[in-house]
Amino acid sequence: RLELAGSMISLLFEDLFKIFNKDLKRQADMVLSKPNRATAFDVVKTIRPDTITNGMINAIATGNWVLKRFKMDRAGVTQVLSRLSYMSALGMMTRINSQFEKTRKVSGPRSLQPSQWGMLCPADTPEGEACGLVKNLALLAHITTGEDNTQPVERLCRDLGVEAVTRV
Repeated sequence: RLELAGSMISLLFEDLFKIFNKDLKRQADMVLSKPNRATAFDVVKTIRPDTITNGMINAIATGNWVLKRFKMDRAGVTQVLSRLSYMSALGMMTRINSQFEKTRKVSGPRSLQPSQWGMLCPADTPEGEACGLVKNLALLAHITTGEDNTQPVERLCRDLGVEAVTRV
C-alpha cells in the first residue's frame, strides 16, 4: 500500500482547515463574549486567510509535514525534482521511500517481497544505508486509487447531465 501525493495533500488540507476553523471559533468567542460591544462582529475582519496557504507553502517548501490531528510527523516528503536528464527525472518521480529506519541492519524490509514483484523494480535501489529501503516503481506499473472504473463511459455521461433513455 502506497501513500500517494493526493491523499497526503488532502490530509494536510484537512488538518489546516481544522486549525483555521478552531482559530476562527476562538476569535469569535473572544469578541462575542465581551458584554459591552460597540461594533458588530465582522467575520471578514476576523478571518486569517493565510492560515491554510502558509501551512501548505511551509509543508511543500521544507518537506516537513506535521499533521497534529493525525499525529503524523514526516521529514523529506517533498523534494526538489532533479532534471539532470529525462531518466533521472522519471526515476525521481517513481521513487518510493520506506518508513523503516535506515540505520537498522534488518534485511527483511530491504529485500523485494513476493507481492511487490512486477510492481517495484528489483534492480534500481541506491547504495549505502538506504539500500533496499528506497525503491522505484517498475517501468509498466500503474497505480489505481480504488475507484470503481467498471462503467467509466456511463459515469462520464451521468456527470455531464445526460439522462437515460428509459427516464425520458
